[in-house]
Amino acid sequence: MRTSPNVIITGTPGVGKTVHCEQLAEETGLRHLSINHVAKERDCYETYDHELQTWVVDEDKLLDAIEDQVLQDAEIFGVLLDEAREAFDEELVVELNSERDDDVESNCARISSWVQSWKNDRA
Repeated sequence: MRTSPNVIITGTPGVGKTVHCEQLAEETGLRHLSINHVAKERDCYETYDHELQTWVVDEDKLLDAIEDQVLQDAEIFGVLLDEAREAFDEELVVELNSERDDDVESNCARISSWVQSWKNDRA
């Protein structure tokens, strides 16, 4: 039986996904699974987007690479918001803005509170 929820952090490059994930992992005890690191380590790229100055991930290869880890434990990782909305029930997807430095603190507090509620509901 799972003892922790999966938390998916999404966003465009540079909005603070990694900062959020690292802080949440520290606050909640969840493990941070960095998609960037997995994609690099397992060569899960299709091509490089010169306009956005970022790699385009081969999603099928990436999902194959992380499937066992995601099924075993709770993870925090980055995907696209639209894909999350398509894959999960509407009430499970919450969009949080990260435009100012203090947004990280308030977002992490909100998510940490939800994680604790999730754990309490299943205790």
